[in-house]
Amino acid sequence: MNENESITSGRRALRRGPARLTVTFTPLIDIVFLLLLYFMLVAQFKTKEEMFQLDLPREGQSETVVDPFALPSEPIRLRVHSTGNGATDLVIESDDPVIGSPPSVDALAAAAEQARGSHLGTDQLFLVQPSTTTNWEHALAVVNAIKRAGLLRVHLLEPEA
Repeated sequence: MNENESITSGRRALRRGPARLTVTFTPLIDIVFLLLLYFMLVAQFKTKEEMFQLDLPREGQSETVVDPFALPSEPIRLRVHSTGNGATDLVIESDDPVIGSPPSVDALAAAAEQARGSHLGTDQLFLVQPSTTTNWEHALAVVNAIKRAGLLRVHLLEPEA
């Protein structure tokens, strides 16, 4: 080997440098298109057909029928009167026939919880109306009893004269 050959072969080695790594995207694109095609063929874009039985009115029965499942839309007013200073010395009056006039706060909570869902909706509005002589402890006990029953729309009104 002469001197010129060794110099030129060294230059060639320097020019080439390290081998480059290349990524071919063709197989990746092929796999993506195959997956897309698979999911397009397997997917069902239509909904299943279902049958609903409807009780439609017959000819001539177009009068309005009262819904038996309708819940009262009027607010229920609870009047609270104190008969003494004890925690159980109070009288509760209700204008709702299901709740009635419970003898205690616990009976009110039980009656309201039992009526919730069947007679009263969870969004039923209650108006608690204390009298001018009612202890605030009794008025707040009635509010808390209604909330304990799971009925959260309770308003405490000004005392009535």
